[in-house]
Amino acid sequence: PSAESDAPGPPTSQKSSVSRRTKMGRRVTGFTNEEEKAAGFDTLMPFLLEDRLRDLGATFVGAPMWSDHVERDGRLITGQNPQSSVSTAKAVIEALES
Repeated sequence: PSAESDAPGPPTSQKSSVSRRTKMGRRVTGFTNEEEKAAGFDTLMPFLLEDRLRDLGATFVGAPMWSDHVERDGRLITGQNPQSSVSTAKAVIEALES
């Protein structure tokens, strides 16, 4: 599985065994709290993605705002934001070829 930006979030219910299994103990990235606030999403969303991923037990790794940043933890590949789209796609291709 791979994801970029806000995509790592859903499903986020504590009741979702798929969500817990996917996130707990995994190293991931996505929009940071700082990026969510700078973009004005913090007032539009029911939760901040970074906080929710940490609550689900993920090891959230963020880079400076709007950085091109990708995290790979086994087959799970996540990108921090839209600036990470190309790098995330390259990481997926690399994973498929290995």
